[in-house]
Amino acid sequence: MTKFINLLKGDLKNIFRDKMYIFILLAPLLIGFAFRIIISFLETILLEEFAFQLLPYYLLITSFVIIIIPLVSGMLFAFLILEDRDQGILIYLSITPFSKSRYLLYRLAISYIISFISVVLAYYYLQLIEIGFIYILPILMMASLGGPLIVLLITTFADNKVEGFAFGKASSIFYLIPLSAYFINSNLEYIFAIFPSFWIYQTIEVVDQGNDLYLLYTLLGFLSYFIYIYLLVKKFQKRHN
Repeated sequence: MTKFINLLKGDLKNIFRDKMYIFILLAPLLIGFAFRIIISFLETILLEEFAFQLLPYYLLITSFVIIIIPLVSGMLFAFLILEDRDQGILIYLSITPFSKSRYLLYRLAISYIISFISVVLAYYYLQLIEIGFIYILPILMMASLGGPLIVLLITTFADNKVEGFAFGKASSIFYLIPLSAYFINSNLEYIFAIFPSFWIYQTIEVVDQGNDLYLLYTLLGFLSYFIYIYLLVKKFQKRHN
């Protein structure tokens, strides 16, 4: 536990001496704040000028926010891993009792925790839809797995922070394209089922509709994330051996 605490202290030092890292750390909270302001502003204008209501899109907006926040949070810890790799720290870990596996476990765990805290705060700050705590908690826990997932995606395939930033932006498609299912009113929407984030929107939707498929969709969502994370961990370990 002491080694994990020391790593956390080191991370905090690295984060607070780099303005970009500070911005990425705070960005998830700013996203929730910005969306709340923008929605309040747009609702008034759209209703008065075009008689258009955003209410039917609240579910989609909420899904978007809780999907995108872990993407941003995870990028921070992906950059820290890339920085450690550039400095040779990952090679050093291979000859210490701490090991690369524990190092990766720490990075994934802390990215998940930060993602979860950010997602919870953003969801309750937005308050666009009302879902009972017992239902929304598993959904937010599922969405937070997007943090570790983006960490693995970036650090497995990017060679440096510049590539990591570009890859992180490109990976947003992997996270957000499943929201296209909102506009498909047929079983064709399940073509997006291979994307973990698809199940976040689907689960929120069935809860909102009082559908009995909630438990099944939740399990499928967690399973989808865990499969991707497992495969990427294997790929990460193979690359950094």
